[in-house]
Amino acid sequence: MLKGVNLKKLPILSLIEANFLLNFFAIFLTLFTFFHYYSLGFFLNSITHLESYVLSYFGILNYSYANQIVLAKASFIIVPECSGLAMCSMLIGLVFSTNFNNKIKWLLIFCPLLIIFNLLRLFFTIVPGALYGQNVLDLVHTFLWFVDTGVVFYLWTLKVERKDTLKLSGTL
Repeated sequence: MLKGVNLKKLPILSLIEANFLLNFFAIFLTLFTFFHYYSLGFFLNSITHLESYVLSYFGILNYSYANQIVLAKASFIIVPECSGLAMCSMLIGLVFSTNFNNKIKWLLIFCPLLIIFNLLRLFFTIVPGALYGQNVLDLVHTFLWFVDTGVVFYLWTLKVERKDTLKLSGTL
């Protein structure tokens, strides 16, 4: 037993909250695992070469091979988690765990926008690495991953906070 902690006062999840969490994690982890283990070579290579082209356009010398971008001071490998599909998996999990209308239409609008947002995130991750080295690239990469997650949750709350949706507390 934890000293000084009253276990009787700890919050208990309602059935609606527990159901939401179970659905979200089941959907998200299934999609995330699928995208992680499924061969996405063509998609990842396309992202890599697009990023390489944009970097070159802005005067940043680089070399791309398969899913890796090599710079003078750093290198970056585009893996499935960096493709934007993890963000889409998270949004799909959130959307299908919440009760609201037009889920497919809503996802068809916002998943492509998340992929575009991710391309910008990759650019703004790689540029500091090109200028200041691998350690800065790694730091920016981690920071912008949290920004990605925040953007996904923000998009979801845009839909969830409307009056016609089911709130997580169980009220309409």
